Amino acid sequence: MNTFKNLIQIILISTLSFPTIAQNIPSLYTNIHYDPTAKNYYFKNPTDNKVYYADTAHAALVMENFKHLPIAYDSGFILNFGPTQAGTVLFGLQDAQNELQHVVYYRNAFPLVKGKMKINLLGKLSGNYDFINWETKERGKVGYRVFSTTQQILFDGSFVFTYRNHRFALDTCLSEGPYVANLTNKEVTIWFETNMPIAPEITIPIIGGEKTFFGTMGTHHEITLDLLRANTEYKYTITLGDYAETFSFTTAPDPGAQNPFMFAYASDCRAGQGGNERNIMGVNSYVMGRIASLALFEKAGFVQITGDLVSGYDIDENKMNLEYRNFRNAISPYAARIPFYMGMGNHEAIAYQFGGSYQFAVDKFPFETCSQEKIFADNFVNPTNGPLSEDDATYDTNKEAKDFPPYGENVYYYTHGNTAMIVLNTEYLYTQNEKNIPLLGGNVHAYIMDNQMKWLAKTLTTLEKDAGIDHIFVSFHSPIFPNGGHVEDDMWYSGNNTVRPWISGKALDQGIIERRDALLDLLVNKSKKVVAVLTGDEHNYSRTRISAETKLYDTHYAGNLTLSRTIWQITNGAAGAPYYGKEETPWKASVEKFAVQYAVCLFYVDGKHIRMKVINPETLETIEEVSLK
Repeated sequence: MNTFKNLIQIILISTLSFPTIAQNIPSLYTNIHYDPTAKNYYFKNPTDNKVYYADTAHAALVMENFKHLPIAYDSGFILNFGPTQAGTVLFGLQDAQNELQHVVYYRNAFPLVKGKMKINLLGKLSGNYDFINWETKERGKVGYRVFSTTQQILFDGSFVFTYRNHRFALDTCLSEGPYVANLTNKEVTIWFETNMPIAPEITIPIIGGEKTFFGTMGTHHEITLDLLRANTEYKYTITLGDYAETFSFTTAPDPGAQNPFMFAYASDCRAGQGGNERNIMGVNSYVMGRIASLALFEKAGFVQITGDLVSGYDIDENKMNLEYRNFRNAISPYAARIPFYMGMGNHEAIAYQFGGSYQFAVDKFPFETCSQEKIFADNFVNPTNGPLSEDDATYDTNKEAKDFPPYGENVYYYTHGNTAMIVLNTEYLYTQNEKNIPLLGGNVHAYIMDNQMKWLAKTLTTLEKDAGIDHIFVSFHSPIFPNGGHVEDDMWYSGNNTVRPWISGKALDQGIIERRDALLDLLVNKSKKVVAVLTGDEHNYSRTRISAETKLYDTHYAGNLTLSRTIWQITNGAAGAPYYGKEETPWKASVEKFAVQYAVCLFYVDGKHIRMKVINPETLETIEEVSLK
């Protein structure tokens, strides 16, 4: 009886008291508290005792604005984006039988009235305008584009409809995707969203017939197709009830195979200047689309995009979800056929901003539900073979709790034939102003923390011993040697080695340049297979030779690292973000190419040799073509 009474008291205390919310504050942070009266977190600055509350303003535009399903009426469909949404909408038909389904827009845009707009199919897209024959087939596909009142593009969407007995109805369809992910010689994951819950099927042709893979009921679907043959093109058909669409992909070569192949690399496709598709709500969709289409045209085996996919720096994860969706829209027709692997950059930041400023801003928590790392993982499908987190590192003062963000799907590696790609996260646990890190705690831009470094060392050792791997590329957002736009930070901070993470009120032992040197030691001295690091952050293209002749230091900091061989730093942050010019650096003599124009790097792997061709995806001119190995 007393035990039952005590249990009731425990339940009441745990459900009625506010401190359970405050327990969500990770122990690695300092001077962050919870105010149960205001129901909000705050930062108390110990230098002046001022209190700064977390900004709770919600974004006006989030993904939920665009999730409302179209409603049928007698002449077509009504779009509804909420009563406060103003602007205009373009719409047109899509031919689902075409290899790449781009919308053919009707000649006029129509205004939103209290967030609603009618797509008059009978009046606008019938007769001579019905180039997909929906009136005869009794089914069609519509694409639409939403503009703000200032004509900024906000969102692209589509839906499938039926027209039977003179009545329109919304059909179950792909609302997003499909996307090819985690491609190997034997299997692939196909993921997509549907507008309504359904259990989809994917069918592929095999010798002597077909094989069908079944999904489960829902709207988010990830279906793994296995028992495939290496280096083989497959057509795959996604069936949703009585509606189906067909796409294709080509499997990777067998591990260790010497088959020639090409892969593409770029980063920093966040919104740029020039308007229209150069800024579709956070994304330079114009340049990113050109890069994706060129990669498909050149038959890339895969595409690696590492960081600053979107404008980001959000406090509302729902707004970030909209930006990520716009990024995926830019690559969607091409990513249905070749895999795009994603890495994190600093613009992927989602933070608690105290006092409405980045001066006091930390990675949002609870980490397992709303950190920048978790939201990134929720929006993409990447390999899951990386480290777990920084929990249990030597600086973890609360080993009973999960006090660090997850590394799931933001640190990983994959292989393609005789080549491996390792993807790291230089923006993990990102506190946005390095000067205030001692007050708040967290990690600085460009610093790779201990557990990630240990995982990298272990992974490199594994790949070095793998006789089937001839080449290793390592991709991360922040350059080791910045050349234009980020010399004051990245892995250099103008030579200031005092910059470093602070965890639970203590600075880590190694500063940013010491950690840079530890990274270089792993990639250059302790590896024979690393060919190049693929970085971004700087909105330009540069190729830097990293060798014993590279000047590593200046008068601000003098280390003692000696490099034993040559690798390359390929920085390509030229996928659409506003440009940066070249700056003075200690290693300027090692910079062999620098260009300020849009760029995509195409790596041609042929057995033991690698050739790189860098192309401007807008003009198709060759920026440079060199042999890397």
